[in-house]
Amino acid sequence: IARKLRALKETLDSFKFFDVYDTFDKDTTKQYTEWMRCLNYDPAVIMESVKHFFGSRNVKYIPEKKPGGSNAGLIFDYSHDGTTESYYLKANEVNWGPNPDAQELIVYLLLQHIGIGPSKCCFIPNSAQSKSVVYIATLKVPGFTMAKELDNPLEEVAAVELHLLATILNLTDLNTENYGLDSHGSLTIVDFSLTKGSNTSSCAIHFKEHVRRQPALVNLDNCPGWKRVMIGKEAMKR
Repeated sequence: IARKLRALKETLDSFKFFDVYDTFDKDTTKQYTEWMRCLNYDPAVIMESVKHFFGSRNVKYIPEKKPGGSNAGLIFDYSHDGTTESYYLKANEVNWGPNPDAQELIVYLLLQHIGIGPSKCCFIPNSAQSKSVVYIATLKVPGFTMAKELDNPLEEVAAVELHLLATILNLTDLNTENYGLDSHGSLTIVDFSLTKGSNTSSCAIHFKEHVRRQPALVNLDNCPGWKRVMIGKEAMKR
């Protein structure tokens, strides 16, 4: 239904219907926006946006669910310059908020810059003209092992770094599928959430109650306070 509605509105727009009957414009726009939200998680519509961004000939949709699940968890391959890269994609939309969450985009760029997130991330506009969401495409991390699949808990340095980042950046949804180690054994965060309205205190409580108890982080409790401080100081130099 949403697809038919979009096609109908595009036809009306092309004939400048709402320029003449402007009394219909406000109500129609409001209802249209709500209907278009239904397309935000439609794989076909999502891939329309991806192909529009990268070029249809360069993109191949992989019908495989994104590990860990997330908003619009899709996988696609992007071929260019003789190479093929695999990307994970999710929607940048928090709690059905009306606007894209710029904070989340900035955190992805920060994690990329300090070498703890995917080495490439792209922010893809919604080609369906929905302003309520953009899509975040992150390059698959070579040799990434999710925390839940590790044979041993994270070493003290990685565990303290995760705790530090979660507290400073107000990260939530750090389940054992969203972080782990790369091929070099370094901490990598591939996905997270930023709940609107969260503050440092509430996120610290969330980490203590929901993340710190994970078996992968047992060394966090075993690490003495003075050592955590030293690790934190070194991490902040990045």
